[in-house]
Amino acid sequence: MGRDDRSIASIGISIRIKDAIYAINEENFTFMRDFIFGEESFIDDSNSHFTSTYRLIIDGCCHHKEIKHIADVDKFSCEEYKKYMTEMTKIFGGESGHFPLKQYEEDDKYNLYNQTLLVPHYELIETTRFGWHREGTNGTCEPLDMKNLSFYSEKMKRKMKKRKIPEDKYTVCIVLSQYGG
Repeated sequence: MGRDDRSIASIGISIRIKDAIYAINEENFTFMRDFIFGEESFIDDSNSHFTSTYRLIIDGCCHHKEIKHIADVDKFSCEEYKKYMTEMTKIFGGESGHFPLKQYEEDDKYNLYNQTLLVPHYELIETTRFGWHREGTNGTCEPLDMKNLSFYSEKMKRKMKKRKIPEDKYTVCIVLSQYGG
């Protein structure tokens, strides 16, 4: 069986994990859990060191020789979820994202809590490549439509404002995601 590699450019947001956790309240809890910390979000990390650990945390399945933690995060109250996300993102990090952070707690570079979360939302363009040996270059193009970019950017800002996420805590941006498997 071959591999499937996909690259997708989307309008989305970037927000530091600690700012996203801080913004969680009873009013926006479902939005934050299901959209901001949802299945499509990932860490701004070129080699997925932090993203793999982040996925385990949001799925409630953190395992490490020093920490065994299983949680049914879908059943957490707002405050339980906020506490869980704060504790788990402060515990894990390190150079590969997997190690408990005893020596790295204050260092932004290694602390998962301080990493930037990317949340793609409105897909702009995608390219896919499938096969065993994929050497060379492939790509695709789409006409540049400034009205569409502006429309989706404003729509994203309205969505965040409606959920009372402070505008200075996130950036509407173009998110480039790459998947392989």
